Amino acid sequence: MRTLTQALSTELFRRTRVSATIGVLGVGIMLYPHLSTVSLALSLTWTAIMVALLGARVRNSLAGLGDPEVERPRSLMLETCLCAVIGLGWGISLFVFDSNAMDPLFYLRLLILAAAMAFIVSSTAVFLRLSVAYTWTIGITVAAFILSHDYVRPQGPLLFSIVLYEVMVTALAYSTNRTIRTAISDQLAVASLTEELTHSLETERNLRAELSRRADTDELTGILNRRGILAHLNGELAGCRRFQWPIAVLMIDIDHFKDVNDTHGHASGDLAICTMVGAVRKQLRETDVMGRIGGEEFLVVLAVTGKEGALVAAERIRESIPKNPIALEDGPIQITVSIGVAVYVHNDDADCLIARADQALYAAKHNGRNRVEIETQEN
Repeated sequence: MRTLTQALSTELFRRTRVSATIGVLGVGIMLYPHLSTVSLALSLTWTAIMVALLGARVRNSLAGLGDPEVERPRSLMLETCLCAVIGLGWGISLFVFDSNAMDPLFYLRLLILAAAMAFIVSSTAVFLRLSVAYTWTIGITVAAFILSHDYVRPQGPLLFSIVLYEVMVTALAYSTNRTIRTAISDQLAVASLTEELTHSLETERNLRAELSRRADTDELTGILNRRGILAHLNGELAGCRRFQWPIAVLMIDIDHFKDVNDTHGHASGDLAICTMVGAVRKQLRETDVMGRIGGEEFLVVLAVTGKEGALVAAERIRESIPKNPIALEDGPIQITVSIGVAVYVHNDDADCLIARADQALYAAKHNGRNRVEIETQEN
């Protein structure tokens, strides 16, 4: 989040480019009516210096906008110095184009300087010190010109008018500065609130997603729990009915799991479950999803898979389990699984499909375990 100073710096440097460009036009307006009245070399020298200084303001503004925030103070300091020097340059124009008479060109020069002081407020009042450096440098130089030239009359009223005008321009700069600062402060406050709100909403979304994930995830294995796998199966069945693609499910049960718990402890039973889940997932495709129904029973949903494919997948899983022994403190042990297979038929719902897979699993257990059986309906 930007600070107020950083935001004000950006606003200043954006305004500077326009201000400096118009300043070049002012230099031309000052030069043109005096081309035939003063030394050409002197007038062109003053013009070149002023244009160079205004160009330096543009370059500094571009640097201020492009530099990292840590470089902004240096650009601001240079901008203050440039404003003071340019103000001095405008004041010196009275000396450069002096005609030794209070002729119309004299009043034209004063008018141009008064306009330059008023115009610069819009671009420099972002930081009040810039306006003060610019306008008061002009005012002091004009006062020095009046005091050093006897033909300028009446000096008293003119000096008083200069001071009064300086005070008015400074008051205008102060008012503009307050307005700009208030507006940018309000913008930053809104941006900060928006950022906080966005962060809160993002945190809430992440929390909801995490709660949803936890609600659908088995804490021990990290796969879907009963709620999650049934929700996934219902979604697959909806697509199956709509697009008429096949789908199969595998009901997997760890053989003699109670003996593992009773002999080696529940921690070993948990390790057996995790090892078995890891072995099964290695045999699945990215489109296949596994979930824990409860205890040592698991359901695998095989997307776009018919009878033959389901049997091949089930056998591959069954054969892989003994190849992944459970590493216990008293030595590794092997486990086996029994698998029941069911394939979607017309108008099946999740309960029917799971019930048939469960029946096939019961048959696998009854026929000796460590085997695959397919639902009776398909045999």
